[in-house]
Amino acid sequence: MDAGRTQVRGEDHEFFADLCRTHGMGIAYCVGDAGEIAVFLRDRTGQLVGRYAKRHLFVPGGEADAYHSGEAAPEIWEFEGWRILPSLCYDLRFPYQFWNRSHEYDLILLPANWPTARLPHWRTLLAARAIENQCWVVGANRVGDDPKTRHSGHSMVVDPYGQTVLEAGTAAGLAVSVLDLDLVETHRKRFPAFADRRE
Repeated sequence: MDAGRTQVRGEDHEFFADLCRTHGMGIAYCVGDAGEIAVFLRDRTGQLVGRYAKRHLFVPGGEADAYHSGEAAPEIWEFEGWRILPSLCYDLRFPYQFWNRSHEYDLILLPANWPTARLPHWRTLLAARAIENQCWVVGANRVGDDPKTRHSGHSMVVDPYGQTVLEAGTAAGLAVSVLDLDLVETHRKRFPAFADRRE
């Protein structure tokens, strides 16, 4: 919880932009930025697609003492035909963040520092967000230990039906999953629950 040590600089952004250009891929990364915890997405050319600052700080862990929360609801990012809703870690526990515009996006992207002690919540909440919003959910969780907290990874990809199609292990590494964009529209047409919403 040291905002100064996690502060992103221009050369840090350029590092990720260069990776995008070199490898021809989009990259999302999470850093401290201007006193906030933020996630950025860059496209294959290194251009910034969007920035989102975490709205729900984890007060029991001391985040509110080191950072201030983002004020704006996340904007939907357009990336290669996908409409992506960014969120961060503790945001996962607040369903209104996802529910309010669920018909406007296809995928929730959620980097996290989720602790091992609450791993069942991680799995359940990722699946719940996928089911209630009928979208893909990608939860990228860290591994490794802090002085007081163990993080076990278990990054996950959950489909619009709430089925886990990928769950990574407890070690750092690369996991690959192919997501079917058409599955979102197909599921929403077959089970048009949004039409019955009251809010």
